[in-house]
Amino acid sequence: MMNFFELSKKIARRLIRIFLKDKNGKRPVFGSNEKFQSDPYWQDHILFYEYFNLDPSGYLKTGNSLLDVD
Repeated sequence: MMNFFELSKKIARRLIRIFLKDKNGKRPVFGSNEKFQSDPYWQDHILFYEYFNLDPSGYLKTGNSLLDVD
């Protein structure tokens, strides 16, 4: 049975593998999108999506920060 540390390492490895190139040079995150898989100008650009959520307390929550909007 795994402890929480071992489980967190396993989950982290699985998440990281989504963005790394496989033995064929393709990134699973891009799926079957050939532009991102093979175009030399796009193949190494990893897309990052940010989200914004206005919390009832008056704070703007983003994917990686908290901003006061008063």
